[in-house]
Amino acid sequence: MRRSTLGLVFLVMLTLPVITLPSVNADAQPTILPRTAIVRYSLFLKSNYSVSHDIDFVWSFRDTNWSKVTFQSSKPILAGSATVDSQGQTVSKTAFDAIQALGWRFEKAAPSDLLHVDFNVRVDVSSFSPSPIASSSVGKIEDMSKHLSSADLKKYLNETYYWDYSSSELQSITRVIRQRTTGSSNVYDVVRGTLLWFAENMMYDYPYEFDYPTSRIKASEVLKQSLLGRHFGVCRHFADLFTAIMRGFGIPCVKEEGLILEDIDGKVRAVGRHAWCIAYFPKIGWTRLEVTVPDRSSLDSIGVGLIPYPWYYVPEYVEYTNEAPKSSEGTVYPYIVLGGFIRVEEEETIGWVTWERVALVCVFVLAFGLALAHTKMRSRIRRLERSLQSVTGIPGGHPTRMFCTSCGSQRPPFGSFCPSCGNKLE
Repeated sequence: MRRSTLGLVFLVMLTLPVITLPSVNADAQPTILPRTAIVRYSLFLKSNYSVSHDIDFVWSFRDTNWSKVTFQSSKPILAGSATVDSQGQTVSKTAFDAIQALGWRFEKAAPSDLLHVDFNVRVDVSSFSPSPIASSSVGKIEDMSKHLSSADLKKYLNETYYWDYSSSELQSITRVIRQRTTGSSNVYDVVRGTLLWFAENMMYDYPYEFDYPTSRIKASEVLKQSLLGRHFGVCRHFADLFTAIMRGFGIPCVKEEGLILEDIDGKVRAVGRHAWCIAYFPKIGWTRLEVTVPDRSSLDSIGVGLIPYPWYYVPEYVEYTNEAPKSSEGTVYPYIVLGGFIRVEEEETIGWVTWERVALVCVFVLAFGLALAHTKMRSRIRRLERSLQSVTGIPGGHPTRMFCTSCGSQRPPFGSFCPSCGNKLE
């Protein structure tokens, strides 16, 4: 993740206020079970420079039509925020690539200093139902120009440093997938075929020092390494490889990262950070895809979309391009995150609101309203009869009631029960 790039732009924009983030195109996958929680990020880091140096720590979030993050508080105090893309360029808050970069500054931090950033955000997020996307509802690769501009196609199909789809390793995999899908140009078929190849040829594993110290390797490098007959990696390696394959086929694709929450025994809990992809489907639009599918059972349960309930995706960062790492004053990364935690501090009551509970509350309110109206009607009938008593002068002060105190109907001259409601007359 190019947080160092964000940091450079952030220095120029420290005085900007915290603003609302973009809402990207709606996905075809329906959302369910909204939750609201306060999430705490408590992270420890140290400078990666060899001498005292200013450190700008940057974290980011994105808003979607099913996830919204609102900054609450922090220690140290937040220095400022900016709406930028992954290259640090200022963009509109409604831009597809927009992220909200939050920043904190540590001046003249020594290499031995332990730096601590602790901040809270409010997360309003929904989970997903199983994906309903099918081949018949998705267009073909050659239809892309009908839906996206030439500038967007160039931007989201560009070959980059990490997404090197012209490499022999990527070209070989592309040919295999094309053969297995019988040359279909339907975007759904290509995506499903690629995920099926992942399920049969990839495994989730993270051997020691797999990609250290760069924290990332090219998609072709992922394919050069194997273990037990399979290529291996964790979510970020799956996402980089998938993005490269999609762009090699001519399907616009970007990589997104964020926080994963899960409903565990009725409580939403932070599971960890994750990476997935967003690909463009003609007739549908930008569609988020879970691509970490190391076996067939995972693919069958997820389908073409994000993992359904009880998982919750909270996007933090999106990347549409990347370049070779560049050294600055002897280091590629200004700081190293040593550890810490990300956890749900509390889940607000609104997060537990469901349609069933709303209906139950409405029933109680209606019953209370009817009881109150009935009581008021009985009181009015008694006042009316006392008024009639004063006019007619009936002695004794307790005349026979002229109206039913239950429904207000005229009392019959004979009988002990109201002919309208059946209530026993007083």
